[in-house]
Amino acid sequence: MELPRRSSNLGVRWKYAVVAGLIVAALVLALRLAPATARRQSMITVTTGQQLASALNTSRPVLLIFGATDCVYCHVLDPYAEQYAQAHPGVEVVNVELNLLYSNDPGLVERLVSYYDIQGTPTELVIYHGMVYGYHVGIWPPPTADQLPYIEQFVNSSLSGRPIAPALSVGPAPAAAGSPTSDLKYVSPAAALGVGALAAVSPCSIPMLALYSASSRRRALSRMALELALMTLGVAAFGALLAKVYSLSPLIESSLEGFAAGFSAFLGYELLRGRVVMLGGPAAAFAPLAGLECSLPFFVAAISAVAAAGLTTAIMSSIAFGAGYSAVYVGLSGAVGRAMSLSRRYGTVAGLTLVLIGVLLFVYVVVV
Repeated sequence: MELPRRSSNLGVRWKYAVVAGLIVAALVLALRLAPATARRQSMITVTTGQQLASALNTSRPVLLIFGATDCVYCHVLDPYAEQYAQAHPGVEVVNVELNLLYSNDPGLVERLVSYYDIQGTPTELVIYHGMVYGYHVGIWPPPTADQLPYIEQFVNSSLSGRPIAPALSVGPAPAAAGSPTSDLKYVSPAAALGVGALAAVSPCSIPMLALYSASSRRRALSRMALELALMTLGVAAFGALLAKVYSLSPLIESSLEGFAAGFSAFLGYELLRGRVVMLGGPAAAFAPLAGLECSLPFFVAAISAVAAAGLTTAIMSSIAFGAGYSAVYVGLSGAVGRAMSLSRRYGTVAGLTLVLIGVLLFVYVVVV
């Protein structure tokens, strides 16, 4: 039993999905920009080791906050830290986004986490003249309370006491021979191959794997090999390209995730209506890339981190990830296609999955 072909308006449906993704991306970008333009920024946010070293190179006391873009309580604390920065110009308030810093300098993040025993985010430190005077983990309870008085009390009491320990120098640390950093060039491509295979069976990817399976019937071995090679290069190039722009700004990250949310939700809606049954022609090539959206943030961060071991290692890891991801698509497409032909509920299940993924991703990127 074969699925019916509906290719007359399929290209238009994919164009609509792209438009839906762009609309949601624009909405997310507007929501992200609104609070940022409503007030003057005084808190310094750093995402590179050079920025952190420059921010700490001051004669003023420093309130150093270790956070992350996906940390809920960090976003609770941020506006109060900004208020404190504006009300106390004599104190430098520095916000370190650990996940973005890790993309640029994983070795520095490992040193910071180990030296300061960072067990969660946010973690707050008071540093003055190269010495640590205060240390606190989390926000002050209850989470709904005004955090500003607690921040003021924390900084004042810390500076009135004795130093706890010397502050960590954030200068570059050379990697020793045989260290994890030097060994990374041998381990990362093999690990990337396995991560790519797992990404292909993630909740986001499975519906796209099924759509890709429906795009063709039996294929010769030579065609499968060609598809594997082209898909591997496409996935690797797609991720490696975005690795350079994805970590430049949280706004870029939010916009891409917003696009993925709108794109997924619209395709799910079309599946529920029975409008998208299979992909025809060149449109099938977009299914693997669309299925990559769930794993894209992790993939880009991982490739950026691996880049610290050298350009060759980063390229090898990108290709290995693409090979692992593509092998699952090419190898399982026939089996999935046969399973789809036996299940009349495929469209409903896949549609609900994509809609749910789109909604959850939108809530995540807007709220968190």
